Amino acid sequence: MIEGLNVVYVNPRGTSKTSPLGGKLIFINYRWVRLPNGYTITRGLIASWNLALRGLKLYIRDVGSRGSVETPKAPDGDETPNPMKGKPVPELIPSNQSS
Repeated sequence: MIEGLNVVYVNPRGTSKTSPLGGKLIFINYRWVRLPNGYTITRGLIASWNLALRGLKLYIRDVGSRGSVETPKAPDGDETPNPMKGKPVPELIPSNQSS
């Protein structure tokens, strides 16, 4: 689990059969659907989109009773990332030896 990341459990039922934009999905085959705005996308992406929307709706409803929510802060571009942990890997330097 990532520290500080809020987890919301969402019922996945029907998420790949419901349009996240509203309207009706047109099923091309078992995997591909056409959205009401004309875009063609996979049912897996539709499901993940709907799960995110459902989770956000539950999270906002839950937090609404307790007050405001702090949004996560994006890192600045000039920040140095955390160094990797573990043993350092030596750099390979090509040798210019002639035989």
